[in-house]
Amino acid sequence: MKVKFINGWFGGKLLAFSGIDGKTDYQNGLVGRTNFTDTGITIKVPCECKIIFDNFPPIVCKLCLDNFILKFEDNRIVKFAFVDAHHILIEGDCKIKDVPEAISVVRKDARVLIGSSCCFDESKIGLDIDDVIAKRRSWLESLKLPDGLADQRLLTVSGALSQMKGQICSAEGFIKHRWTTADRWPHRGMWLWDTAFHSIGLRHIDCQLAKETLQAMFDVQREDGFIPIGAFPDRNDHDLTQPPLLGLAAKFVYEKCNDIDWLREIYPKLIKYVEYDIKKYDVDGLGLVSWGWGRNDYRQRPSNASGMDNSPRFDKSFEFKAIDFNSYLASEYETLSAFAKILDKPEEAKEFSAKHDKLCELINKYMWSDEHKLYMDYDSEKGQQNILLSNAGFLPMLCGSASKKQAAEMIKHFGNPETFETTCMIPTIAKCEQSYNDKDMWRGPMWVNLNWLIMQGLKRYGYYDYANRIKKNTLEILEKYHQRYGTFFEFYDADDELPPFFLPRKGSLNPREWIHQVIMDYGWSACLYIDMIFSDCD
Repeated sequence: MKVKFINGWFGGKLLAFSGIDGKTDYQNGLVGRTNFTDTGITIKVPCECKIIFDNFPPIVCKLCLDNFILKFEDNRIVKFAFVDAHHILIEGDCKIKDVPEAISVVRKDARVLIGSSCCFDESKIGLDIDDVIAKRRSWLESLKLPDGLADQRLLTVSGALSQMKGQICSAEGFIKHRWTTADRWPHRGMWLWDTAFHSIGLRHIDCQLAKETLQAMFDVQREDGFIPIGAFPDRNDHDLTQPPLLGLAAKFVYEKCNDIDWLREIYPKLIKYVEYDIKKYDVDGLGLVSWGWGRNDYRQRPSNASGMDNSPRFDKSFEFKAIDFNSYLASEYETLSAFAKILDKPEEAKEFSAKHDKLCELINKYMWSDEHKLYMDYDSEKGQQNILLSNAGFLPMLCGSASKKQAAEMIKHFGNPETFETTCMIPTIAKCEQSYNDKDMWRGPMWVNLNWLIMQGLKRYGYYDYANRIKKNTLEILEKYHQRYGTFFEFYDADDELPPFFLPRKGSLNPREWIHQVIMDYGWSACLYIDMIFSDCD
């Protein structure tokens, strides 16, 4: 099957030149976003500039990240394409408003060339726009999609692949390999656990690209093993880390791509990375790690390091042994043991297996709540668990620390409407928690990445029916809102009462500020959607 796109104009779609097609430019490359109130585009990077095609929607429009053709009721046609990272070529009527010095514009007959002033080449206005559009579409059109996809699923798969193409940036500055970003605007940078999830989706369509995106994260690794929460081509100074999932991602990429030389290259870097986390974040020698270590310093917010920025887990205590962090590290040890066996290092395999077992033992000793039938964070200063039912409590199934009996107790929550049985599973916290009704990021809504991780744990314990139920539910929600809005969102209402546009983010809902609205064209939602679809066909 071949890609097929929804016909319609959708606001908020990101437009950019992809590192798949050539060299990108972090500072000066153009990045745009489609408008909500008219058929037009607002350039966001390197600075704002508005392009208006019409006040009314087109009757024909198939939006791709780097090209489109519009047809209006009066038979006017507008063609749009990125020539390269610095230039956009348009053929047809358009108005350009608020042009800053950093943007250059030249017109010739029915043509308009828009570009970054520092790299502007007005001769590109003479290019054959149909040829440019064909080049931008060639990669997507070359992909082989699974057979037999229903029409709505085919449209969603096509949209996800187009979005994924737009996330790819070329090697630049501190980053020596092609790399991915959560979104080309506003986040822009390369983020640790986002990269892991992106590679898991990319492995189905381009093994080399999936391997490179993981290597890019190791490009910014320090000598002591530390890997930052994020990095940029021009800056690598973050002092926080993020959930350690690179080993898990490498396992899935290796299983698909089977490149032992690549595995041999990243293996020692992965060891240094995991061992750094254990040494740095086991703050009291108990053997379990904590997210937080600087509770009054904004740059060292433990909630930020966890990825669960505003989870109610951090409302009362910053310094605690985190169930997710420890489950991830136990999983990484297990993966290192498997990699050591593949690389014929039996002693190292035994060592990492023993470390996995010990960490799992500590997780069970301090974090299992027999009363609540779920794992909890542990406050070692107070010598007690922080009682809050969150989706992180299911993650010990990912690393195998839960016993069969404990797993059987945990899955009962998926049928309990007082805890985790919701219309759009799995909520980030249980419905019985006081903060559940906030509908704000990690205070109730569903996140695709946590669903995916929990599904892996369920499958490990043989609960394929539960995993498939969550998968089916997740796919349906992603497809429903992709059909309505043409995009993949950062998170979704677990009760499916409100569309993502109406969910608060970090304390408020303000569409004029990106930090206070659900992020659109969000990377891992699209990439893990592709993984869930394509994995069935492997």
